[in-house]
Amino acid sequence: MGILIISGAGLSAPSGAPTFNGKYPIYNNVDLLQSGLEQLEQLKPNTAHKELSTLQSEAAKQKIRVRHITLNVDDLNEVCGATVEHVYGRARDRSISELANIDFYDLSWISEKLIILVGLSGLGFPLAWLESYCRNKQKKVISFNLVVNQELECYQCVGDAACSINADRLLSYYESLT
Repeated sequence: MGILIISGAGLSAPSGAPTFNGKYPIYNNVDLLQSGLEQLEQLKPNTAHKELSTLQSEAAKQKIRVRHITLNVDDLNEVCGATVEHVYGRARDRSISELANIDFYDLSWISEKLIILVGLSGLGFPLAWLESYCRNKQKKVISFNLVVNQELECYQCVGDAACSINADRLLSYYESLT
């Protein structure tokens, strides 16, 4: 058991990263991303990046596995010392791809007890059914997002993730589940 973090544009948006949602979905704008690499490389991590990195390092001290998967192409988590899997590659590596390297259509790869969603609306397919899958498997989900998602029944922390995420509280909550 462990903790799974899945992050999206809302994690890095407070740092100035473009969100590529709605009008500019990432899978239609790889060229746009390629042309904006210099902008991405100038960004600085925000408090949420730092707290998620702290969560990862503190959990490791307690032998708790933390897996962080991000839809983002920036490396702001890594700048803070975190280990992150990039679904669409990393801008710094010039490895951006339109194809996801994680199969979100088959959610059976999720083995962690606590799932933390950061900066994801949860409305897009296939992540839209992530919560119901987790509920059926008796996993806990926490969502940090700017707006309430009426479709989610999990605990939702609404507001800027940079002001909301606290590594100590998340780790304490995880420990209460085990």
